[in-house]
Amino acid sequence: MEDSQRIIQAPASLVDYVVAHELTHLRHPDHTPKFWRALERVMPDYEKRKTDLRNLGPQGVIVAAEAGAGTRCSAVPKVSSASS
Repeated sequence: MEDSQRIIQAPASLVDYVVAHELTHLRHPDHTPKFWRALERVMPDYEKRKTDLRNLGPQGVIVAAEAGAGTRCSAVPKVSSASS
Protein backbone atom coordinates (compact mmCIF):
# COMPACT_ATOMS: atom_id res chain seq x y z
CA MET A 1 0.00 0.00 0.00
CA GLU A 2 1.35 3.43 -0.90
CA ASP A 3 2.09 6.06 1.77
CA SER A 4 -0.78 8.26 0.59
CA GLN A 5 -3.22 5.37 0.97
CA ARG A 6 -1.85 4.49 4.43
CA ILE A 7 -1.89 8.02 5.82
CA ILE A 8 -5.55 8.55 4.98
CA GLN A 9 -6.27 5.68 7.39
CA ALA A 10 -4.44 7.41 10.25
CA PRO A 11 -6.23 9.31 13.01
CA ALA A 12 -7.58 12.63 11.71
CA SER A 13 -5.17 14.73 13.77
CA LEU A 14 -2.23 13.02 12.06
CA VAL A 15 -3.75 13.42 8.59
CA ASP A 16 -4.16 17.12 9.41
CA TYR A 17 -0.47 17.28 10.35
CA VAL A 18 0.65 15.68 7.08
CA VAL A 19 -1.57 18.01 5.03
CA ALA A 20 -0.36 21.11 6.89
CA HIS A 21 3.26 19.92 6.54
CA GLU A 22 2.92 19.42 2.78
CA LEU A 23 1.09 22.72 2.29
CA THR A 24 3.88 24.51 4.17
CA HIS A 25 6.29 23.08 1.59
CA LEU A 26 4.56 25.20 -1.05
CA ARG A 27 6.18 28.24 0.53
CA HIS A 28 9.27 26.63 2.10
CA PRO A 29 10.60 23.70 0.02
CA ASP A 30 12.99 22.44 2.69
CA HIS A 31 12.99 21.93 6.46
CA THR A 32 14.66 25.18 7.45
CA PRO A 33 13.79 27.01 10.69
CA LYS A 34 11.48 29.22 8.58
CA PHE A 35 9.57 26.11 7.49
CA TRP A 36 9.02 24.93 11.07
CA ARG A 37 8.01 28.42 12.25
CA ALA A 38 5.47 28.67 9.42
CA LEU A 39 4.06 25.25 10.27
CA GLU A 40 3.88 26.19 13.95
CA ARG A 41 1.86 29.31 13.11
CA VAL A 42 -0.91 27.19 11.58
CA MET A 43 -0.49 24.16 13.87
CA PRO A 44 0.98 25.07 17.27
CA ASP A 45 1.07 21.43 18.41
CA TYR A 46 2.81 20.12 15.26
CA GLU A 47 5.72 18.66 17.28
CA LYS A 48 3.40 16.36 19.22
CA ARG A 49 1.62 15.27 16.04
CA LYS A 50 4.96 14.71 14.29
CA THR A 51 6.10 12.52 17.19
CA ASP A 52 2.79 10.64 17.24
CA LEU A 53 3.06 9.94 13.52
CA ARG A 54 6.65 8.78 13.85
CA ASN A 55 5.74 6.53 16.80
CA LEU A 56 2.81 5.07 14.91
CA GLY A 57 4.99 4.10 11.95
CA PRO A 58 3.80 2.91 8.53
CA GLN A 59 2.34 -0.39 9.71
CA GLY A 60 0.87 1.23 12.81
CA VAL A 61 -1.21 3.56 10.67
CA ILE A 62 -2.98 0.54 9.22
CA VAL A 63 -3.36 -1.13 12.63
CA ALA A 64 -4.72 2.08 14.20
CA ALA A 65 -7.24 2.48 11.41
CA GLU A 66 -8.48 -1.07 11.82
CA ALA A 67 -8.58 -0.87 15.61
CA GLY A 68 -9.86 2.68 15.79
CA ALA A 69 -6.92 3.49 18.08
CA GLY A 70 -4.50 6.39 18.16
CA THR A 71 -1.37 4.37 18.89
CA ARG A 72 0.32 1.31 17.50
CA CYS A 73 -0.34 -1.97 19.25
CA SER A 74 2.73 -4.18 19.08
CA ALA A 75 0.62 -7.26 19.84
CA VAL A 76 -1.14 -6.94 16.49
CA PRO A 77 0.73 -8.72 13.68
CA LYS A 78 1.89 -6.80 10.61
CA VAL A 79 -0.79 -6.22 8.03
CA SER A 80 0.02 -7.51 4.56
CA SER A 81 0.39 -4.81 1.93
CA ALA A 82 -0.97 -7.09 -0.80
CA SER A 83 -3.87 -5.52 -2.63
CA SER A 84 -7.26 -7.19 -2.45
